[in-house]
Amino acid sequence: TYHGPGQLVAYPIMHLRAGERSISRLVQRMEEAILATLRRYDLEGHLVLGQPGVWVGERRIASIGMAVRRWTVMHGMALNVNPDLAYFSYINPCGHAGLRMTSMARELADAPPMAGVAGVFASRFAAAFERILLLPPDSPALAPTLSSSEGEAAGGWVHADRAHAVSDIAVGQAGVRIG
Repeated sequence: TYHGPGQLVAYPIMHLRAGERSISRLVQRMEEAILATLRRYDLEGHLVLGQPGVWVGERRIASIGMAVRRWTVMHGMALNVNPDLAYFSYINPCGHAGLRMTSMARELADAPPMAGVAGVFASRFAAAFERILLLPPDSPALAPTLSSSEGEAAGGWVHADRAHAVSDIAVGQAGVRIG
């Protein structure tokens, strides 16, 4: 596994509710959130049977590795936004020799802002997992990346300083934290 600069890494730590306790459905929902994030940037991702993660063409753009203990999710996904793809040549990504990786920057010819991708992914993740997205009060860079309709699609979003409960999903400038 490689995690480095230019990747959006989301390791959700959340308890799965009684009706959510399916490992395959957990992975599918994560893939749905990634696919929806890519569509926001006019990238068409797809799935490959038996290979968790998301692909663009013949290259993988996002990897997924989930762990669950007592129905609490750990680990998650890495979406290649603008990493140095040369680092993947030093490893066998996901244990597959010769696996070709890509990034949003490579596919779009320019990298979208990481904070924007993080915000969009958080809203798509919230929608896929039917959670409420809470933005911290110090998130002015992220708030403009999420339209009202995106917040509504996620089941709603509010600034955390106005929330009265522990957040389901919190977005910071460094990425996405689920807790």
